This record gives sequence, structure tokens and C-alpha cells, in this order.
Amino acid sequence: MNIAIDLGGLLAPPIRNRGIGNYVFDQLKELFQQDVHNNYYLLNLFEDIDLKQLLEYGDNVKSFYFYTGENNELYYNKSYKDVMNNIYFNFIRENNIDLFWLTYTFNPLFEYDSKVFKETKVIVTVYDIIPYIFQKEYLMDKNVRKWFIKCIEFIEQSDYLFAISESVKRDLIEYLQIEECVISNISTGVSDKFKKIPILENDKMKLYTQYGIKDEYIMCTGGEDFRKNIDGLIIAYSKLPKELINKFQLVIVCKMSPHIMEAHQTLAISKNVGHRVIFTNFVTEEELILLYNGAKIMAFPSKYEGFGLPVIEAMKCGTPVLTSQNSSLGEIAEGAAFLVDPFDITVIESKLEEALNSDDLAKYVDLGFARASQYTWKRTAELTKQVFCKIESEEKQTIKLTRDSIAIFLPGTTKNVLFDEYVSYIIKESNKKNNIQIFTDNLGCTEYIDEKRIKNCSEFYPANFDKIIYIIANHKECAFMLPYIYYYRGFIDTHDLYLPIPYLQIIKEAKDELELDELKNRFFKEYISSSYNKIPPYLFGKNFVTEYSDVIIVHNNLNKKEILQQSIHKTIVNILEGISDSSCIIEDSSIRLVNLVNEEFNIVGNDVIEKIINFLGNNTSVRYEELLNLSKTVAYAKRYCFKN
Repeated sequence: MNIAIDLGGLLAPPIRNRGIGNYVFDQLKELFQQDVHNNYYLLNLFEDIDLKQLLEYGDNVKSFYFYTGENNELYYNKSYKDVMNNIYFNFIRENNIDLFWLTYTFNPLFEYDSKVFKETKVIVTVYDIIPYIFQKEYLMDKNVRKWFIKCIEFIEQSDYLFAISESVKRDLIEYLQIEECVISNISTGVSDKFKKIPILENDKMKLYTQYGIKDEYIMCTGGEDFRKNIDGLIIAYSKLPKELINKFQLVIVCKMSPHIMEAHQTLAISKNVGHRVIFTNFVTEEELILLYNGAKIMAFPSKYEGFGLPVIEAMKCGTPVLTSQNSSLGEIAEGAAFLVDPFDITVIESKLEEALNSDDLAKYVDLGFARASQYTWKRTAELTKQVFCKIESEEKQTIKLTRDSIAIFLPGTTKNVLFDEYVSYIIKESNKKNNIQIFTDNLGCTEYIDEKRIKNCSEFYPANFDKIIYIIANHKECAFMLPYIYYYRGFIDTHDLYLPIPYLQIIKEAKDELELDELKNRFFKEYISSSYNKIPPYLFGKNFVTEYSDVIIVHNNLNKKEILQQSIHKTIVNILEGISDSSCIIEDSSIRLVNLVNEEFNIVGNDVIEKIINFLGNNTSVRYEELLNLSKTVAYAKRYCFKN
């Protein structure tokens, strides 16, 4: 498969060199060593660096760097959302991407737009959905909630999901009602740097002096987030017998902002243990490993974790662990650590006391080593590769047993008798063969549509449809379709090659100057350039039709010829191609349609739907001079093409 990887999880400034960034780095590096079957396309929108040197990959991996301005202005400034959408969309199309892998979707400064991925499958790595579970703590701000729910909706719309633990997988099923079959637990690995090492006395003294460590200590790696439960640990520590407090210091290892650290220090002082609690603030990875190795136990009573990396890191360093029995922590530590209820201070204190007084800590060291050995990047890469193999196999073996879903965009009644009759007939007859949903912007003016099958265009969701057809003509009622055509490519059944009236109508409806400028820049390159190139308004629209379509349905050979001169790569099918005898037009065209349906109706695939719709459109709607009576053509097609 051709797999695109968005490197936002590795290189985006808010998360690079942190937990998620490190995860993506280690996962990709190991994956590229193992997988030589798939082709990988790395999308880098952040920094022009040598990814091959960084990730050590082979010839089946290619990297693409797009400059997004100083401080990644194009990426983070929502004013340039359309520019970024085009980068993604064109990247997918130009590289024939089968699967797009998004390594991080909760970047508060950037929102993914599902419509740009409509031509490929999407897989997303989910590290946790903790804010959704603890909404009162994280999502009380309306703007934050709105942003986060959009991220959740994008995840729900994705084709496949990677979960980094079984706990995250359960959360996706329980809280978001996502089907289990699309979620794969690929687990997590831990760097081999974390291991049991001998600590030289000089290094020990230097480290201890630097952070004020004088005695044996309980270590905790946490953070500012309330989930880390540092307050709960401090209170539990303060309730230990005095002899244990005097024997063991509590060393809290994590970066903290001054006001958060001050709040924790104030709590420790109020509990009379301020002199025994140490806050290291930021430490290097080398120092972190030394601190793990020197600790009596590592206490991590977090209230909730997507994985809980510190537990495995400590185990690999030979340090006994006390951690929570919930979320992923219980999953990875059960049977190999002291487990507590993180919401019960008494239980935390009791287990701390038990661990510090235990004569059998060596057992937990051995159990920890054995458990940590299960979490390697090699295993994560193997699980990742297995998911890709499964997806590839499913795609090859998938047989559509249900009817293809087709969205048809059309205007309200235009008062053009031929056009309205054509639209009405195509909908009625095509629905016998395909599952069709109609979208328009004027429900009250669509006289020829069954109300059950019509929705307002604002309810359109592209992932629900295999094909999109736009039935458009040079009428103001068609103006609303232009943005949809721009964002969601499909079939354009155009009755007029030039579309000046829809163009000018959408300009006319602009609310203000800002919206007017945005419309011009987004959709109307011809409009902007007309003052320079002297393009008259009545010629607006042809380039729009050819540029933003997959298939163009036209209604005379002159239009077909003109489009082909401009864009030879477009698919344009005319059922009357090669027919010279006007007396045979109706009969021959109907026979061609019948043959197409009879010969290929049972062949599953979008290509058949494409052919049927193309032939239907041209057969029942061609407004050639030779077809003097459209009603005869319609009646003939009804009689012979849809009699079953």
C-alpha cells in the first residue's frame, strides 16, 4: 500500500521532544526497519530536516517538505485553512495514497478537515480521550469544548484507529460507541536507555547534592495535570508513620510552572512535610534514569492514564512500583506492582507503608523486569505492520453487497422546463438502481422530489457516499453548489459550459467585504484576473468545471470537444458518440444503455455506477436538435431500460 504519514505527532512544536513526539519517533524508526513491503510518504509541514538520517529508513520511504512560513504561519493561522486543505488533498491525489496515517489529532492550534481525505482511508493514533471522560475538569470553557468535540468527531469519522493500550480501546468503545473492529491496540514500547545501571558514588553525590536529596527516597514522576494526583500523594505521604517520613524523602520529578510548584509546596508545608518533599523541576533523560535507579520505590497513583509510561520505565530500571488499579495502569501493572485506588488517600498511604516496610521488594523487581519486557518498540512496530496487512487484505477482499450510495446536488425549480424535467426523471429512475440522497439549499422549491429523500445541503457528510453528482446549469439557483464542488470533487453534470450567473450570484450574496474577498480568492480566480485579462463575465465558470471535477457529463459534442481541448485527462462519456443517423439516435442509444446494464450490472465497483450514471445522464437528457421530442426519449428509456 501507499501509506502517507502526517508527521505532526513528531515535529509539531507543541508536542515534539515530549511524550507523544518520542512515541512517534520510536514507533516509526522501528517500523521502517521492519516493513519493506509498504511504501511510506512522510508529510513534513514543520521543519526542513534530514528525516532519512533521523529515522534511518530505506528506499520504500520518501519524505516531502512543504514550507508553511515563518513559525509555520500557514499551518497554525486558520485564515489559511484552505491552503492547508489543498496541500493535503493534492498530496493524497498526486501520490495515490491508499491510507493516510495521522499521528496526532488533538493539536489545539490546528484542526483536520475530513473532506480533504475523501479519496483515501484514514487511520488515527489515539493516545487517550481523557478530557472527554473528565469533561468538568477539562471542557468547561465553551471554546475549548467546541474544539475538542470537533477532534472527537474527526476520530469518529476515521476508517481505522490505533490505540496505545487496551484501556484506550475500551474507552473509545464505551464513550464514543466506535465499533471494536476498527480499533487496534498497538501498545507502547520503552526506550532501551531505561535499564538497571550501576551508579558511581561520584555521580550519585553530584545528583543528590544538585536536588537536595539526603536520604533514601520515594520517587514520583508526574506533571501539572490534576490527574497526576500529586496532591493526593503528598497527603498520603504525610500520613505515613514518622519513622518512615524521617527515613524516606518524597522526590517529585517533573517540570512545573512556578505557581503550581508553589501550591504543592504550600500543601506539603501545611501537612508538616515541607522539609521532606523535593521538587526537582525539569531533569534530563540521563538524570531521570539515575533517579529511577536510586529510588526505593516509584509511586505513580495517577487518576487516569492512556498508557502510563513511567510505570514501565521504572520497572525496566529495576525499581518497585506503586500505581493505580484503574485505566491503563492496572492493565500494565496488575500482578507486578502495588496497586491502589487513586481516589482513596487512606489506601495510598496504606500501600506506601506496606511497600516501604516490605522484605520482599526483590520479588517486585523481578516481576517488573518480566512485565516491562513485554513492552518493546519491536512489538509495537510488529502490531502496526499487522494492522496495515489486515487493512490491505480487507480492501482487496471487500465485496460490496449493498447498493452504492450516491449524493446528488441539485437546485430548486429553475422554471426551465427541460432542465427540471431532466432532473426529475434522473432522480426517479436512478433511485431504482442506486441508493440516492438529494441535497439542495431550497427545500420548498424542489417540487419534483420525494420529501423523504431530500435534505438541506448543510446536512451533507461526504464519508457517507461513494459518488457525488452535481446537476448544474447557468441559473442563480445553482450558486450554492460551487463551494461544494470546490471541496468535494465528483461528477459534474453541466448543462452549460459557462456559469456566469451562479458565479455572480455567490459574489452578490457576500455578507461583507471580508467575505467577498475570501470568495474571490477561494473560488474565482477567473473573476480576479478578469480585469487584467479582459475576460467577460459571461465566460466565467468553464475552468471551474474542468478543474474541480472527476467526471464531466455534457449535453452536446461541442462542449465535450472544448473541454477536452482544455483538459485531455478528464473523463467525458457521451452515449451518442459515433451515431450519425438521426433516425436511429433514440433506438441505438437505448440499446447501448440496456447492454451496459445487462452486461455489467452484476460487476461490483464504483466504475459501473460511474458508467451507468454517465450513460443515463447522456441518454435521457441530451438536448440535441435531432431529439425533437424529449418526452419520447424519456418514455422509451422508461420502457426498455427500467422495465425490471
